[in-house]
Amino acid sequence: MRELGKNIAEFRKMKDMTQAELGQQLNISAQAISKWEKGLSEPDISTLKKLCEIFSCSLDDLTEAHDGGAAEEKPENGEKKTAQTDAQTTAAQPVEPIIISGYCDSCKKPLIKKEEYHIVHDGNGGIQRLLCNKCYAHTQLSRAQGDVAESSSNMRKSIIWSSVAAALLFIFFLIGGIGNKDVGGGILVGFIMGYIAFALVSQLFWGNVVCDLLFFFIRGFRMPGVIFTLDLEGLIFLIAVKVLFAVLAGVLSVLFFLIGLVITAVFAAFAFPFGLVARIREGRKAKAWERECAANYKSLT
Repeated sequence: MRELGKNIAEFRKMKDMTQAELGQQLNISAQAISKWEKGLSEPDISTLKKLCEIFSCSLDDLTEAHDGGAAEEKPENGEKKTAQTDAQTTAAQPVEPIIISGYCDSCKKPLIKKEEYHIVHDGNGGIQRLLCNKCYAHTQLSRAQGDVAESSSNMRKSIIWSSVAAALLFIFFLIGGIGNKDVGGGILVGFIMGYIAFALVSQLFWGNVVCDLLFFFIRGFRMPGVIFTLDLEGLIFLIAVKVLFAVLAGVLSVLFFLIGLVITAVFAAFAFPFGLVARIREGRKAKAWERECAANYKSLT
């Protein structure tokens, strides 16, 4: 193990590499390289093969003991240059220390420069993840694709269900017009009510102001308390009044909802063109963001 660590140190110095630079190529820390060179631990076989590729040597050269105590390389002028001489030359030159800020939470890549990574925060402002630029771009692309898919799915559902509601109302009033021998009036009223139903149901799926208005009318009524005596007649009176109040509260809630439904439907009919334009703009904006994220991710791959 000692000879292997010694050879790693010699080959590293021949390549004019620091422990941090070698660790960056192997995606490990400089402390792990230091342990190898001190003989405290040794790399696995896959890492040994990577070391041979980096040092341009064979596995035997890396693991066997050398007679001279240091690996030698011959430059073109024929003079021998030992790892010791190379280490002295390197030591004479100031080397800026490499500080690893962290590792990517997705691909485990060491992150050094600030422009190489993004800090992703959660909703409360705390640090959620540390991602390299490539993984961050992939995350943004996945989010953009999800938004586009959700928007398209929501639009399809709104069209399907609003069309069903409009068709049912149109058929209902058409049948009524036929029964009253007023087909033209039935078609006209059916078309108007079908349009209102289409506008109302579709905007309920979109979740705009029409949805908020309808939810305002969905509420229960609270009845006042009841004063009663603690005897049999008082208890019977309490139960009877509570049942009456419950029925009254239910009736008032239904009437309030029906009035609110009529108001919301009329409002939805006028608001539908504006809501449709806003929905189309949101869809285009989501697709533009998806294209931008795709181009950004492609530039990093």
